[in-house]
Amino acid sequence: MRYELTDLRVFIAIAERQSVSEGAFEMHLTAPSASYRLKNLESALEVSLFKRTQKGMQLTPAGKTALAFAREIINGVNNLQSAVNKYTDDIKGNIKIFANNSTLNNLSSALGEFLAKHPNINVEIEEKLSLDIIQHVAEGAVDIGLIAGDIDLNNLESICYAIDALVLITPVDHPLSSNCHVSLEDILRFDFVSLGRKSSSYLFIENLAKSLGIRPKVRVHAHSISAALEYVRSGVGIAIVPKLLANSHVEQGQIVQLPITEAWAFREQKVIARSFEKLPDCTRALVHALCESGKLV
Repeated sequence: MRYELTDLRVFIAIAERQSVSEGAFEMHLTAPSASYRLKNLESALEVSLFKRTQKGMQLTPAGKTALAFAREIINGVNNLQSAVNKYTDDIKGNIKIFANNSTLNNLSSALGEFLAKHPNINVEIEEKLSLDIIQHVAEGAVDIGLIAGDIDLNNLESICYAIDALVLITPVDHPLSSNCHVSLEDILRFDFVSLGRKSSSYLFIENLAKSLGIRPKVRVHAHSISAALEYVRSGVGIAIVPKLLANSHVEQGQIVQLPITEAWAFREQKVIARSFEKLPDCTRALVHALCESGKLV
């Protein structure tokens, strides 16, 4: 039985993307090369790892078992690198992060400083919904995730590294635009622009509204915060967004930013992991850097 670590990495990438071509792209390989790697692994293990369906590459029962072990093997290799890093002059490694839309807004500054200090560390960031991030971290598909707000973490460990201030954005001619500040009850009286139904921000607002016995009047579920702000600019409705992202759009005019003084408008941004103690050195260094840069954003 002969296969290489690259075969396992290709297998993991295909499983996570449910596509040979997308898995190959992630691994910087051609699709035929990725297929060869997969066939080599299946031949060595003497089992089929996938079945091809209209929805893409679906893991077989054997494939699901193999995926769990493959992730453990790759994590072990990463930990080996971490263990010997202390005998070198600098930390080395590759870090993969899944982050929700809200946490991406203020990540670039801290991450840029971190990468400048550690030239031998590479970081890959992928945007996902909070619920998906929690699932992937729990399964070991990624070492750490970044989320915002209160959400069930499924027994994962978490560290708050920043406080995310939410604000209300309205068109300039909206009835609320002249207010000094607003409450949730004020907001829920008007047409609303939200992110997708499965997004943590929408679920958060929906739960808050339920506590008041009110259902949000959502006109449109936008695919991103930037798109939501454009809907507001067009007069579709009002939106609740992170202050940091709102600032640049307010400067462009046609929309107004209003502070929300209630406690729920200040959300914790968290980094989550199965075990911070067991993270590779490079990943723990990044977590430390995020916490050091933490602030009200």
